[in-house]
Amino acid sequence: MQLQLIDRVLAQGCKALIIAPAGDAIDTRIVVLRDEGIPTVYVDRGVAGDGAYALVATDNFLAGQLAGQQLAERLGQGGRVGLLRLRPGLQSTEEHERGFLLAAQASGLQVVFDTYLGDDRQRIAEALSEQLPRIDGLFSPNGTNSRATLAALCQLGKAGTVDFVGFDGGELLFDAVRQGQIHALLLQQPQAMGDHAVRLVHRALSGERAIPRLQLLLEPRVMTARELADMTAPQQPW
Repeated sequence: MQLQLIDRVLAQGCKALIIAPAGDAIDTRIVVLRDEGIPTVYVDRGVAGDGAYALVATDNFLAGQLAGQQLAERLGQGGRVGLLRLRPGLQSTEEHERGFLLAAQASGLQVVFDTYLGDDRQRIAEALSEQLPRIDGLFSPNGTNSRATLAALCQLGKAGTVDFVGFDGGELLFDAVRQGQIHALLLQQPQAMGDHAVRLVHRALSGERAIPRLQLLLEPRVMTARELADMTAPQQPW
């Protein structure tokens, strides 16, 4: 579908692309377009290959580390935590998970549960019903499985009883932070990603060569109930 959309905008005269690539096959097409003088900037995630002019994304490893630090600050050394992985092979969430584990271990947390549960609410609820008695904190590394984990905790009547750090935003998750059901969220900077991507495309169209594998990694933001309460401008980008 994404390859079809690329062809559609090119037929309309598009001279440059900004893409959140859906799979490695995209890069093969982007290499051909690059040789034809049509540059591409990847946003949010990269794929294998060097077809793109640049990548603008969140520092996903740092996001995982910040999540681990949030739980360490709340639980202290020896706190027991669980990692609810999404699925294998997703680079961004794997970096979240890797950063979390490193920070958790460095902070003296005990990782007592670490498994792939995806974003299936019922599957997560079944796992948590067994694991919660021995877990003090949870981390879910993606928006969809953060929402599924929240739903599972509500289903079990345990929302707010375990320290829960999630990923991504949206009013559902923000409301859960305000209500104490989620204790912190790691947020990307989508508006900044888009802004930097447009600037990089402009550079490419101006003929400026990129350094090999140019990457611009943006720092994630930690959102807690205090930060939400302090925000006075509704239009402020997350």
